[in-house]
Amino acid sequence: MKEFNERLSRLGGEMEAAIDGDIADIVGTEAVNHYQEGFDNEGFTDQSLERWKEVKRRRGKGKGADALRKILTGRSGALRDSIRFDKEPGKVIVSANPLNAGAGEFNYAPVL
Repeated sequence: MKEFNERLSRLGGEMEAAIDGDIADIVGTEAVNHYQEGFDNEGFTDQSLERWKEVKRRRGKGKGADALRKILTGRSGALRDSIRFDKEPGKVIVSANPLNAGAGEFNYAPVL
């Protein structure tokens, strides 16, 4: 019985290390990919794609490239590209533009 308990304890430690290591990396990467895919698809996806409301600049009000680019991408695509994840013990935190990088005086993705 002692050997079984020791093995069980060791496996528990290995599982905890996997959750905080490789599994957290996989979950974080998949989450970032999912949110960035929303920018590519111009909508949110749960069971199906729920497209975002069309913007004025693409309904004859915009000019040049602005009239053609995707919703929420801006001229640089910085918001989409800023989506990152961080790991803490037992959890993964996904955020957009966590350091307000490239936004200058504007924080266009605040957490309220």
